[in-house]
Amino acid sequence: MPVRIDQRKAKRGMNWDKNTLIGVLLIILMLILVNTPIYKRTFFPQQYWESQRLKQPPTEAPTEAVPKVDTTMVPAPAVRPAEVVLTEATQASHGEEVLVETPLFRLVFNTKGAVLTSCHFKRFKDPDSNLVQIVGGDGRANLALGFTTARDSVDTGQLLFVSDRREVVLASAGDSASVTFVAQLEGGQRITKRFTFRGDSYYFALDVRLDNFSNVIAQRRYTVGWNSGLAPTEARLIDDFQEAKVYALFAANLEKFDIGRAPQRAGSMDGVVRWVGARTKYFAAAIIPTSQQGAGVWYAGRRQPPPRSFAVWDKHRLREADRLWKAYAFGLDMSFLNEPVRQDRFMVFLGPLDYSTVRGPGVGLERMMSLGWKVIQPFSKAVLWCLKTLHAVVPNYGWVIVIFSLLVKVVLYPLTHKSFKSMHKMQELQPRLVALREKYGKDPQRLNEETMKLYKEAGVNPMGGCLPLLLQMPLLYALFVVFRNTISFRGQGFMLWIKDLANPDTVAVLPFSLPLYGNLVNILPILMGVTMLIQQKMSVKDPKQKMMVYLMPIFFTLLFNSFPSGLNLYYMLFNVLSILQQKLITDRLVGAGEQKPQKPGGQKLEKKPVARRLGRK
Repeated sequence: MPVRIDQRKAKRGMNWDKNTLIGVLLIILMLILVNTPIYKRTFFPQQYWESQRLKQPPTEAPTEAVPKVDTTMVPAPAVRPAEVVLTEATQASHGEEVLVETPLFRLVFNTKGAVLTSCHFKRFKDPDSNLVQIVGGDGRANLALGFTTARDSVDTGQLLFVSDRREVVLASAGDSASVTFVAQLEGGQRITKRFTFRGDSYYFALDVRLDNFSNVIAQRRYTVGWNSGLAPTEARLIDDFQEAKVYALFAANLEKFDIGRAPQRAGSMDGVVRWVGARTKYFAAAIIPTSQQGAGVWYAGRRQPPPRSFAVWDKHRLREADRLWKAYAFGLDMSFLNEPVRQDRFMVFLGPLDYSTVRGPGVGLERMMSLGWKVIQPFSKAVLWCLKTLHAVVPNYGWVIVIFSLLVKVVLYPLTHKSFKSMHKMQELQPRLVALREKYGKDPQRLNEETMKLYKEAGVNPMGGCLPLLLQMPLLYALFVVFRNTISFRGQGFMLWIKDLANPDTVAVLPFSLPLYGNLVNILPILMGVTMLIQQKMSVKDPKQKMMVYLMPIFFTLLFNSFPSGLNLYYMLFNVLSILQQKLITDRLVGAGEQKPQKPGGQKLEKKPVARRLGRK
């Protein structure tokens, strides 16, 4: 009789495994199918043909509802309103450059418009090993002023300013200096823009003064704009593309503007504005009014090829659609009440999305960063603080991840210990649970009563193995968010083939792309999958879950293949430490006299020769 029970049980387990395998295979096939051109063309023709058009730069003229945004984002209009007299002295085809250099960045301004034309960060390099240049396009009309008159609009990016110096060099962090640009118009109007820099900050001040514009500016507002967009900085454009957006903080509400799948889009919003800015994955630009709050924001975005050659960067053979880039122009509207003299002060941020850097002035600019859901953000901030603190002592971020993995295991030890112990007890009860299912399988109510009675007698909580894992989830998700988005890992190598913890540890590129996997051959995701498989085999003893032991590691290996190597390194180390911890706890429990878990059915399976298992004598 016991033999027949084991046979029926084994048959049911086999059927369950087959059904699970078939279900998982169907899910994988569906995921592959919905990403094929045939499926998209059949069921979503409009989106499909739109994506095909986006593979090439738009050539047709845009409609009036969506203003055109070219590679320089917002072209400067040639305006000659009667109220503003522009003489030959105030018009110039080319201005002169003004260099500003600090320990953090190198800025270039132009006297034509008193605008910022380039910004190179000294502590960050692009995939060509050159200093990162964040200004997109040709840098025209960045931080230019604009306003509307009774007849037309004026872009001061076309005016010739006079600067009081041609070069500003701050040698140390404690230095500060200013450069002033002045445009004198024949109609008596005067525009003054003064930039003040500090050697230890990615923020700099912009003071604007407008004289004699009380009868010129209509609509009671003027704008300060960033018109050239932000340049991509990463070899994997798809990473930059997903994060490229415009943000604005209205009072306490953060608004996000994204063109999504549209080839181009423009919009605006009125309200009390604390700041407006745009970001890529690791860098951002923002305009922050400090003398008084803004009155509104505007943005214009377009999907276009990146404004530079991709011959050197494209080492991963990206698809044509992944080479497209979202470039955004944005601006801040300021109220103007017809004052004869109007003065406003702004802070401009150009720098990395490092938490301690962007939150410095206390204006909430850190809300632009990707720190997860609101409930997760305290965990993300704690992880960031811990990584920074460790890096102050350990210079290599690879070893920081190793040490951090050990610390996380120590912190989570009580939870994981309780979870492993609960799972161990549940595995001991498996033979008795199987016997109850065989005995009361036709009476679900009695089966439930007897099962709960067995749990009570054994002092086992069936949720005891799950609750500790659920309590870990906020921290594990915070780790995922931080490791994927922190700029601290960018360009930081570890050892051997791991050259950049912010990118996949690619050792080879396939000439073709595999579904769900891609075309990059990375080592750490494979090692992470192997360690996960070992841990699963140690934890899961129920034959009904045997198939999941193999499917989950395979799924996570495919999923994590495109993730940064720092994230994969952490999860691999976490799995290794979990394996060691589980082995230690199991050995202690067995050594304390607790039974080693048996196969369901209460009997150890006899190892038979191959010939007998095949039915031969």
